[in-house]
Amino acid sequence: MTMAEEQYQQDRNAAYDRILSLVQRHIDAIPVEMTLDLSLISPSKARDAAERDVWKLFQSGIRHLKNGGQMDAPGSFAGAVTRASLRNAPMASTLGVKPPQFDENYVDIEFDSGAAEAVFRSRRLMEAVTADAPKSQQLIRQKLGFTAPLAMPDAGEGISDPELKGVFDAARKSAAAKEAGEDNILAAIRRQAVLSFNLICEVYAPAAATLKGEIAELFSQPPPKPGLKNQSFDL
Repeated sequence: MTMAEEQYQQDRNAAYDRILSLVQRHIDAIPVEMTLDLSLISPSKARDAAERDVWKLFQSGIRHLKNGGQMDAPGSFAGAVTRASLRNAPMASTLGVKPPQFDENYVDIEFDSGAAEAVFRSRRLMEAVTADAPKSQQLIRQKLGFTAPLAMPDAGEGISDPELKGVFDAARKSAAAKEAGEDNILAAIRRQAVLSFNLICEVYAPAAATLKGEIAELFSQPPPKPGLKNQSFDL
């Protein structure tokens, strides 16, 4: 590897680190709270969970772009879209929706710097997952129709979505739910699944647009240089 190639790679990785730090800030800003009482599960808490899931999807996709290939090489764009897709959300896997598979389209683009490549690919990722969102929503909505009878898994087995599992566990522990019977427990899980789906669809595309814009704004100014007095290191 030549010195120029090494510098390009360093600039690229540093840019991805800045973008990932930006995503992490969004994740950290969302309150984390688990509610064990079914009566206390509110739309605001469900929305927080949906936003957290969306930003973690974007985080997974960008991490793959940075070093998701073999031996920490850059990951494929198709693989990044798969990881950031709505169909890769925990709720989708709970409902049996498989992550999408995309063909890799190779476009020969020359970038002035590694940072320019990272910015382009990250913003293009947000465009791609937004374009995929309607199809993902359709497939998840079909699963939410519950064409097959909804069965109660034993002790929460098979429920990967933490919000749905929390509802299930809470229902098992709730005296009111035990008195009401299994049908009401399943109804609670169904309601939470629909609520989670509606909220994650509501926040997904706006979050992608927000991140796309913030990435452009982040790199409109040169990164801070260490060692300077009164230099802010905030993104």
